[in-house]
Amino acid sequence: MAKVIKEIDWNGHHYTFTNTYKNTGTKSHDILTMEDENGNSWVGETTWINRPWHRFDLEEAFTEIVGKAFGPKATELILEINKNAHSVENAIDNFFANFKPEDIQANQQGEKGDASSEARLLALAKYLEVEPEEIEETGENEFSVNGDTYRVLTDEEADYEFDERVRSLWDELGLDEIGDNFRDYVLENCVDTDQLEDLVREDISDYVYSMGDEEVADECIDEGIVESEEVYDEESDEWSPELRDDVDFDDLREQLIDEKFNQVDDYVEYFKDLGYDAEFFKDYIDEEAVIDALKDDIDVNGGGRGQELNYVTGEEIELDGDFYAYQID
Repeated sequence: MAKVIKEIDWNGHHYTFTNTYKNTGTKSHDILTMEDENGNSWVGETTWINRPWHRFDLEEAFTEIVGKAFGPKATELILEINKNAHSVENAIDNFFANFKPEDIQANQQGEKGDASSEARLLALAKYLEVEPEEIEETGENEFSVNGDTYRVLTDEEADYEFDERVRSLWDELGLDEIGDNFRDYVLENCVDTDQLEDLVREDISDYVYSMGDEEVADECIDEGIVESEEVYDEESDEWSPELRDDVDFDDLREQLIDEKFNQVDDYVEYFKDLGYDAEFFKDYIDEEAVIDALKDDIDVNGGGRGQELNYVTGEEIELDGDFYAYQID
C-alpha cells in the first residue's frame, strides 16, 4: 500500500512523494514515486539483497528520481546532499531548496556523458567481450551475465556508494571493533577538542570546589600561586596552622582551576588517565573526520572503492564511457 511521505511546491508544480514496500523472495524493495499535479510520475527504487553494509533507505531511490526528472545537474546536487541527509524527507527538502530551474537539463545527455542503462550495458559488454544480448539488466545499474552480476556506476555514483559503505562500516563497528591502531588514530585526531576542553575545565572545577580551604591553600602554595604567609597566620617563630580570615578562597579556587587547566596538554589523555575508556569519547567524535580517515586508509592500505563495492574480487573495473564496474555476485 502506497504511503504519502512528502508534498512539495516548486517552480509552479506540486509534487507528491509516496513510498511503497514489497518483498520478492530474497529481495525487499522500497519504491519511491514522485508525481506532479498533471499525473506525470517518476519512480526510484532501493533494493535490499543481503549485501554487507547496505544502507537501507530511500535516498538512493530519490537520486534515481531526480536524475530522470531533472537531468544530470540534479543528480550531481542530490549526491552531495545525500552525504549529510538523515532521511529521504530531509533530502527532498534540501534538494528543492537548492536546485534552480535553470539547472534543468535534458535527460538525454548525448553520446558524451551518456549515463543511460543502455550505455552502461554496452560498456560492460565490451569489457567482458560478450554480445550485449547476453547481458540481462537485473536491477538499478545492475547487470547479469553467465551467472555473474555487476553494478555499473559513474565516478560520482561510485564515490557516493563508497562513502555510504564506509559510513555503514563505521556505524556497525564503531570504536569498539574498528581495530587498536585506527582507534588510537581516531582518539588522537578525530575528537572534538572544543567540547572536551569544556569538560576538562568542568572536571577540574568540580575537584577544586570539593576541596576544603586548607587543601586549597596548600595546593596554591605548591603551585606558586601564593606564599604561605599570604594564607596562614604567623604569630611567632613557630609555624601556626591557622588560616587568615581575610583570604578570598573563592578567588584562590579560580586561580587554582586556571593553573591546573593550563597544565593539561592533551584533553583525551586527561580523561584516559582518569580511567575513561573509548566508550566515553563516542559522543565527542567528529564522524566526518573519521569517514575521511577510513576512506584514506582503505585507499592506501586496501583496494580503494573496489574493496568495499566489489563483493567478489574486491577490484574496481574501469570501463569505457567513464563507468566503473563492481562484481557483486
